[in-house]
Amino acid sequence: MKISELNPSNYLKATDLKGSAIELVMSGFTVEEIGGDKKGVVHFKQTKKGFVLNKTNSSRIATMHGDETDNWVGKSIVLQPEHVDFKGETVLAIRVKLVQPELEVKSADEVTFDDDIPF
Repeated sequence: MKISELNPSNYLKATDLKGSAIELVMSGFTVEEIGGDKKGVVHFKQTKKGFVLNKTNSSRIATMHGDETDNWVGKSIVLQPEHVDFKGETVLAIRVKLVQPELEVKSADEVTFDDDIPF
């Protein structure tokens, strides 16, 4: 028996990603009391487990989808396992991957460079 099966969690953990980046569609946002603190929790269409947000991950979602959490519903994010420093130790955590919108690629002939910069 796996010890993790004895203590199931309502929230995603890095081990739930099984070493892969996973794209999920957000279905809601709540504020929940976790460990005596109020935390933002994102919910998804694909799993019952919520994703507890820290400053880094909430900032990354806001960068991609805006500051208003009501507008996150129906939008996708990619979660990936990543080693991070936490209280002086390296631990495996979940990070929201910053996905930049597709950029238009132009040839250099289509761009005017400001070559009048003095060196």
